[in-house]
Amino acid sequence: MADQVVLLVDEVHDSGRTAEWARKLLAELGATAVLMAVIHYKPGANATGYEPDFYIETTNGWVHYPWEPIDLLGSIYQAALRGPVR
Repeated sequence: MADQVVLLVDEVHDSGRTAEWARKLLAELGATAVLMAVIHYKPGANATGYEPDFYIETTNGWVHYPWEPIDLLGSIYQAALRGPVR
């Protein structure tokens, strides 16, 4: 990893915390630079202040990708609306 430029790819940049964690880890492993590319960037949910280097579309809505299972009862969506379990 030392002296490499790394392209970190994900489907969505939501809060940005996972990307921030991965960027720090890659930097600790010696990456010269870490660039981020995503399909969807959610600026309203961004908790890090970091914007991906490359993205296709901005949205603040719910995104369902075709490779995810369909939740016919909406339980995942309903749980997301309720917030974190305490």
